Amino acid sequence: MNEIIVVGGGFAGLWSAIGAARRLDTLRIGADRVGITLINRDAWHGIRVRNYESDLSELRVPLDSVLGPAGIRLIEGEVLNVDPNARYVVVKTSDGQRDVNYDRLILAAGSRVSLPEIPGLAMHAMNIDTFDEAERLDRHLKALSLRVPTEGRDTVLVIGAGLTGIEAACHMPQRLKAAGIDTGRVILADRLPHIGSDMGEHARPFINQALENLDIETRTAIEIAAVDDGGVTLADGERIVADTVVWCTGMEASPLAGCLPGTRDHWGRLPVDVFMKLEGIENV
Repeated sequence: MNEIIVVGGGFAGLWSAIGAARRLDTLRIGADRVGITLINRDAWHGIRVRNYESDLSELRVPLDSVLGPAGIRLIEGEVLNVDPNARYVVVKTSDGQRDVNYDRLILAAGSRVSLPEIPGLAMHAMNIDTFDEAERLDRHLKALSLRVPTEGRDTVLVIGAGLTGIEAACHMPQRLKAAGIDTGRVILADRLPHIGSDMGEHARPFINQALENLDIETRTAIEIAAVDDGGVTLADGERIVADTVVWCTGMEASPLAGCLPGTRDHWGRLPVDVFMKLEGIENV
């Protein structure tokens, strides 16, 4: 029996698996001839683009509820390696580590938040890249009112003024009030000269007006030198005091792309042809 393996249960992976199942059904090819397995680190499809919201209860869908009716098998585990020559992936599950063979592989592991080697960043900053990180931020915000009132306690610094950072910042005033912080301060910062620089000049006035209406402060053309539990230090030595630092500066491709041949770009992405096939390998 041939096996299609899909790595990643996000939008791309989920639709790839369902699309394959639909096509096989159209061709009247049964599961006894071609099987489909989706491998994901947990049992959920997460609506990742909404992780900035305060109510996270509707942001996850059980994968089995979608995959099961389509006859697609789910493996909960972390893919550690891909061997394109021997055609297998190495998966770490709760039962241990094992190899899973494939005839055709769809790598839809997506991206992850980019965390440059800034002192203290990985330890002290939060993000909304995953559901777990979004939950961590939510717990942190709800516990702020239990702390001794200080300037830092009432300040949220969102670093990265792309779409995700803007969305996160615009929800912060409401989230702080819900957490019992009535006079919260929200700062949206970026290393580029404008907020929303990649959205085009036509969008800038609307973004700026929305931020102004919400009393969100902005800082541009800054470089973060260090992060600690009380805020950040800029490259010029200036200090921004904030007990809550949310990192939204950009994404990089899944490190699994490094297991496959090809020259990756500065985001870690691999080149593909018009059919999304990896160049030089027919079945990936």
